[in-house]
Amino acid sequence: MNVPGILLLLLALSSGLALVFLKPFSRAIAIGGVLILTALMVTAYLANHEWRYARNSSNISIGTKRTVIEKKLGRPAYITNCRYSPVYNETIKPIENCHVEIWYKSFFFPGVGRFSFDHRQRLIAKEHWISY
Repeated sequence: MNVPGILLLLLALSSGLALVFLKPFSRAIAIGGVLILTALMVTAYLANHEWRYARNSSNISIGTKRTVIEKKLGRPAYITNCRYSPVYNETIKPIENCHVEIWYKSFFFPGVGRFSFDHRQRLIAKEHWISY
């Protein structure tokens, strides 16, 4: 979950609304419109990324190729060597025969997905963590 990012989006949206409705000058209305439009576009992009992960991650089975997973879920947030968690900044217990891992991080919710692959780039393990 990205609290500073969410707060920044809310600040941009509320500032844009304030400029559009409280300032009668055309320049303030234009700046407010740009702020609103930017905040809405960024929010839509991030929400689409989250929706794509939520919709497709449960349908991925062991043995699936990495390219297929990346096609379904989009570009991963991190790619690691199976021994380090980029999300929790700690060493993790490696999965046997793991060659590479890809990680998907949630922007709006406190969750992360981890997909582990062998040397043939086939899925050997997957996990989804949610922290509260």
